[in-house]
Amino acid sequence: MFPYPSGSLHMGHARVCSLSDVLARFHRQSGRKVVHPIGWDAFGLPAENAAIGRGLAPAAWTQSNIAHMRTQLAALGAAFDWHRELSTSDPAYFRWTQHLFLRLWRAGLVERREALVNWDPVDGTVLANEQVSPDGRAERSGARVELRRLAQWFFKITHYAEDLVGDLDALDWPDSVKQQQLNWIGLQHGVALDLAVAPHGEPAAVPARLEVFVPDAATSTERHGLCIAVGPEHPILTSLSASRAARVAEWLQHAMRTTSHAAHDAAGMPPGVWTGLVARHPLDSSARLPVVVTADMLREPSACRLVAAVAGDSSDGVMDAAKALAHGIAGADSELAVWIAENAGSDGLAASVRINTDAWLDGGVACRASSHRLRDWLVSRQRSWGTPIPIVHYDSCGLSGLPRDHSIGSNWR
Repeated sequence: MFPYPSGSLHMGHARVCSLSDVLARFHRQSGRKVVHPIGWDAFGLPAENAAIGRGLAPAAWTQSNIAHMRTQLAALGAAFDWHRELSTSDPAYFRWTQHLFLRLWRAGLVERREALVNWDPVDGTVLANEQVSPDGRAERSGARVELRRLAQWFFKITHYAEDLVGDLDALDWPDSVKQQQLNWIGLQHGVALDLAVAPHGEPAAVPARLEVFVPDAATSTERHGLCIAVGPEHPILTSLSASRAARVAEWLQHAMRTTSHAAHDAAGMPPGVWTGLVARHPLDSSARLPVVVTADMLREPSACRLVAAVAGDSSDGVMDAAKALAHGIAGADSELAVWIAENAGSDGLAASVRINTDAWLDGGVACRASSHRLRDWLVSRQRSWGTPIPIVHYDSCGLSGLPRDHSIGSNWR
């Protein structure tokens, strides 16, 4: 068992400990050798916040809770192997966590880089996506979560996306669990389409190039591309004019303060911003698509994707998300609205690109490619009460990695 020592035991602890105790006793009485260990998941933000609220050091608060919960478990009569007891906040334990971290780092599978993360302004820490409610609020503090760019540690699990999918068949897991894993990894096969991009009304002498991934699944029904969505750090944004760059920066400044569609709607914000760039399809000179930065792409800063809608669906009552996105951006940008009006297709949007990966491959403007939803694993989601990351490094601001540097999320010793 591995309870979190944030306070006293409650009935949930009693239930799960009783179940494991019954199983351990049954197998012992059946003549089997049984290991029934006990440990404490002692690090974490809730314990740190609780300690701060009581004016105590997290270590003292945690140890006090462990001593009290140990007494409670003994009173329950649970037959744990107490000589195997461990605590994740014990240096004798987390030295091995640090050992594994360093081995991964030396193998090139750990790196520290800046990233957009969920920031809780009340707790002053980074949150996982699961800790943010649908309306964009922090699960614990209730504060509006912001997106901030901070230096974070990452495990490079994306290096193993193909392996994670390929080895699922060898696992003796229920099909439903395997499907959940597939959905989590989100591996897709498709094509990478190469497009020329130039500022609207200002043809560039040498157009920029933009590679867009289009999954094979997009061709299962006849779909038309409506616009191209890029993240806020996509290299194509270096092609923006000064005025357009300022508009994008202003929109991002507001968008990063809200992390959900509901929050964007409540704030009356458009779902994206036009970059002023237009992509031209190499096989169809009449097909042009506006390049936009959208709220959906904030968590994929360097990504790029084709936003598509079902062909022929022009009913106002059946407008899908892609059309709502295009209309929402145009509604807040008169220049884009004029551009769409001048290039309107039958659905009232810009002249769309029919998705036909076979034709693109045959025409030599696309190549086979794959993509996945899986992202590298962000490590540091606590302030000081967490496993110390065993690396001290220097940057342009001097020494990093000390307790005051919340972006590290480590308590150095």
